Formats: sequence, C-alpha cells, structure tokens
Amino acid sequence: MKKAALILGVALLISWAGRAQTVAPKSILPSPCLDVSAGWVFKSSNQALRGTISYNNFLFNRLGVFTSVEVGFGSSLSTHIVGITGSITDFLYLFAGADVFTNSGLIKKGIGARKVIGFGVYPWKWAVMKVGFSLSVGPYAEVGVRIPLEVNSD
Repeated sequence: MKKAALILGVALLISWAGRAQTVAPKSILPSPCLDVSAGWVFKSSNQALRGTISYNNFLFNRLGVFTSVEVGFGSSLSTHIVGITGSITDFLYLFAGADVFTNSGLIKKGIGARKVIGFGVYPWKWAVMKVGFSLSVGPYAEVGVRIPLEVNSD
C-alpha cells in the first residue's frame, strides 16, 4: 500500500507540475496567498476527514505557515497539526509539520508525536492539490482553493 501510494504521489506531482507550467502565469517569485483545502486520510484503521488552512509566501516570498485538523471516522484519530510551508516555484511548495496540542502531540508524546510531510501544487490559478504522508497514519490527499492576497499588475 505504501509503495502504491508513493508511486501515485510521484505520478500526480509530475502530472500537476507539467500542467501548472503550461497554464500558470510566468512570475519571478511566488506571491502571498491563502489556501483552504479539505481531504481524506486513507489508511483503513485511521480514516479521517482533514481540513487545512495555509498562509503561503508571506516571508521572503517563499515561506509560510499552516494549520490542519483531522477528525477520525470510526477511529479515535483527532489531531491538530501546525507547520511551515516553503515554495520551490510559483506553482509548487513543500510543507512539514507536527501535532503539538492533542494526546498524540509534542507536549504529551515528545519526539514520538505525529509528524507530516508533503507537497502542494497549483494546477490552475484558483486550485490547490496536496499529497502528504505520516508514518503513523500513512498517505492523505487534499483539494481546495487558492486565494491570492496580492493584486497582479498585469
């Protein structure tokens, strides 16, 4: 399952990145934006609905922050993850974070807390797609909207 999810994630990244290069406006630096997305954690023992808000590219036009909440269906999974984002191009960014405040967070579990890593792609000007992974719950995916916070001069 993990190998299939990894292969799917890489294939989606290549597909989205190629699409984003053909339709995204050409710019030198990524512009500040707000992403609002929802998704699903796939692992059968930890299936959960996931919601995320990201404030990207506000620091040096590259760095940002995000917060994410997961609520399990038929499981006790409940997390609040906070982390950072870093833009690689104007259509691709990476993110990493950790659960801090819940029972599986850094305050209670220390280094064994839930951690996530992933990437987000803007395949079209108002769309965002994200794929992430956590060792404790496996892969997840999200889709949402991108809200630009800067007016384009062109």
